[in-house]
Amino acid sequence: MGQSDLVIREVPLKWRGNLVKRPKTAYIVLHHAEASRCSVEDIHRWHQNQGWSGIGYHYLVRKDGSIWRGRPEMLVGAHCRGYNDKSVGVCAEGDYEREQMPPEQEAAIVRLVQDLLQRYPGAKVVGHRELVPTACPGRNYPLERIRKAAEVLSVFADMQGHWAQKDVEWLAREGLIKGDEQGNFNPDRPMTRAEGAVLVRRAIDYVLRRVMGHA
Repeated sequence: MGQSDLVIREVPLKWRGNLVKRPKTAYIVLHHAEASRCSVEDIHRWHQNQGWSGIGYHYLVRKDGSIWRGRPEMLVGAHCRGYNDKSVGVCAEGDYEREQMPPEQEAAIVRLVQDLLQRYPGAKVVGHRELVPTACPGRNYPLERIRKAAEVLSVFADMQGHWAQKDVEWLAREGLIKGDEQGNFNPDRPMTRAEGAVLVRRAIDYVLRRVMGHA
């Protein structure tokens, strides 16, 4: 998936001072806004009030699943002290110390991170708290689910052009199915009773997570 496959929304932002190009990208850092409702313009204003050039995150993903551009992606951000010159910052609207993330937002973050990983192969996907002492992105942020789903960058090698390619890719991104050690899915091989049982259990867990997320 290239960035052109994503709908990235933009608003005009005025910057203060000089913005510097980032020399490398070793991390994709996931944050929450610690605000239940906010826009790119809100965060831009908050960060300028702190004396910064403007919004420190490169992207904001809102609860409805829309993705918004913040600081230009190729520039040094202001979101993770000590790592700004080697990371892309992705912020989620919401306070995930208290709230539960909507499925639409989680899916959009996965798509965005997948896109970033294709352009920055080898970058490590981390939560803010894994790099510096902080609670961000919050105890309820689905960090492990997002990280695992985002690392499924492409369909299995033997699924290219298959009639079920899109469905299999979606199930893999959601963590419901996996391939073999060679990276193949073997779509025409019969499923064993044990594999069926595992799939049913994963599907039930998946549905329960989403029901609880809307509770």
